Amino acid sequence: MSEIRFIVERLNQKPFNRDLTLVSFDELGPFELLQLLNNVLEYLDPHLHKVDLREENQSREGATASRMTDFLRILKYKIPDSNVERFKASLGNGERSTVYPILHYLLSRLEPMKTRAYLARYLVNVEIPSAFLHDEAIQDVYQHYKQCQREFKETHKAVENLRHSTMQPGELKREIAQLEEEKGQLIEKIAQLKRKTEDMPGFQELYDVTSALRREQEDETKLQDQGREQQAALEASERRLAELRRRYDELSAAQRDDDPDELLSRLEREVHEQREALESELPRQLQDAYDRLGDVERGLSEPIKTQSDVDDMESRVIKARREIDSLQEQVDRSRRLNGGDDKLKMFRQQGAMIQKKLQQKDSELEEVRDEAQRLDKELADKERALAASAGAHPGRRGDFRQYANELRQKTQEYRRKKQELAALRAETVILTRTETILRSRGENVEEFLKAMERGKGVEGAAQMEQELEDVSKRAADLNKNKKMTLEEISEIVRQLKDTLAKRKAKLNPQITKLRAVREKFKDLEHDYLDKKAVYENTAVGLESERIKLESNCNALQSEAIREESRFHYLHCLTDIANVQLNRVQDELAFQRGEGRLLRDFKSYKDLYQQKIQQQEQLSKELRKKQKGLKENAPVNTEQRQMFVDLKRLLHAKLGVAQQSQIPGGYSDGGSNVLDLNNDSGGANIMTIDQ
Repeated sequence: MSEIRFIVERLNQKPFNRDLTLVSFDELGPFELLQLLNNVLEYLDPHLHKVDLREENQSREGATASRMTDFLRILKYKIPDSNVERFKASLGNGERSTVYPILHYLLSRLEPMKTRAYLARYLVNVEIPSAFLHDEAIQDVYQHYKQCQREFKETHKAVENLRHSTMQPGELKREIAQLEEEKGQLIEKIAQLKRKTEDMPGFQELYDVTSALRREQEDETKLQDQGREQQAALEASERRLAELRRRYDELSAAQRDDDPDELLSRLEREVHEQREALESELPRQLQDAYDRLGDVERGLSEPIKTQSDVDDMESRVIKARREIDSLQEQVDRSRRLNGGDDKLKMFRQQGAMIQKKLQQKDSELEEVRDEAQRLDKELADKERALAASAGAHPGRRGDFRQYANELRQKTQEYRRKKQELAALRAETVILTRTETILRSRGENVEEFLKAMERGKGVEGAAQMEQELEDVSKRAADLNKNKKMTLEEISEIVRQLKDTLAKRKAKLNPQITKLRAVREKFKDLEHDYLDKKAVYENTAVGLESERIKLESNCNALQSEAIREESRFHYLHCLTDIANVQLNRVQDELAFQRGEGRLLRDFKSYKDLYQQKIQQQEQLSKELRKKQKGLKENAPVNTEQRQMFVDLKRLLHAKLGVAQQSQIPGGYSDGGSNVLDLNNDSGGANIMTIDQ
């Protein structure tokens, strides 16, 4: 009841908005329930389920149930594998016992189902038989298809990460401010380091060497990655080449050795094996892939883990490892107490024996199949012989049953006609005897009969009767021939029945053994699947552990590379410090009088003092020049301004003088005149007259 109430509540909400009650929902008929389920599926995937149920069922019977069943498999709904046809039939009939659980399953996780349906449109693999993958064009298209799937996964994962990692504007502003502050601190630190190292001798060479080392290490890492990728591609190509060669050898051997019947039988066996793999192995692998995809999607849909969550998980992992170690110690201890791996050896021996028996049964099954094919071939030969001897013949078992029914009806009709013929013959004997008696009594019986026929108005009755007797004789001969033909056919049918009975009696023990072998095969297959599941789970755990160890190794390797680079850097700094230390020791030796630095300088101290004195003298001279310039700057500036004004005045006077020399130009009155007179001493004197 709670399940139905939940279904009604969810259907009354968005996006369905159905005004339903428990009573109205209970009154829905099978077709209305099926239409309601199709509406829910249409919300999940409109491209696939936007159909008219009436037209779909009219076009092909059972199409709606098949479509819904396939889609429910994609949505991970548990469908009974042992009775899929019964499930399809009940779903197609709209039975409540089937529709209600489906509605509850879909409505309880509607949004995740919608996401799964969206992803299924692009991620459900199109399985192609391996025989077709040998074609290069098909393989290229299939590889492009898989590449598109991988790109879609990456894009979808990135989009989901962005959706889950979206931050509020306030948080973004605070983070931007923090990043700007860190940027300023880094710039300041870089500037400080530059100031510290700009006077350090040999630093630029050390910087260039370390940069080159880092670039070479990055190039080496990239080359290693490319080498691994190319090695994997080479191995894949070699496997493909080996497969193609094996296939080519098999086909060549088949063309040389096999006749058409053997080749056809071998192809039928391959088709049978492929069909078994398609019906049993591939659905299970597809289900496992869906399970893994569901786990990955659930992992992606979870919120981003914080550092506290990571620490908590690491603590739990450490705790689990400790428990595993303690359990492993207990197991080892129990093994030592129980005498080692005797039970394990026993189980391995039993597994080997079961595997050997399974191989024997497989070989016996192949022999039985070959015997069945041989019997089918003999049956076909008998049917051809029957066709050649008796005309039309039954082709298959259904046709043979129809032929037997027709033959049985014809036999009954023959017996009925035979009884009628016997009665007519008895009557004919009586009439013939009567005719003989009458003919013996009178010689002119024929004339008497004709006269009587004329008198009665039935002239020609005796002749007609004679003709009927002839017809009866011919019919009797024909029936006799038919009787012989029917007896021959009955004999052939009897022989066929005897042959089939003998063959059936011969095959019954083998069929019984085959059934027993199939039962054992099912048990062994069940055990095999269980152990395979355990193996796959163990393999997945080991694979995850390997991936984790590999990531740890990569992290440690990167850390080792960084430490090596830092080691070289510190080694270079140590060399520089040693050089400086040697210089200090040489200075101390020079101070003690043990040698001289240069011819004119005893030690570094004298050299640097001389340099300092030179720089101080140069500084004093420059300060004096600066002082003189500062003191004479106003006078020089004023003098410069006066010369500029004088130059402008001279240019103005020159222009006036040139205008005065032009006819019709300016007159002398009221204008300033620039005169250059020569005094007695021969000097040029400039005067300005008003």
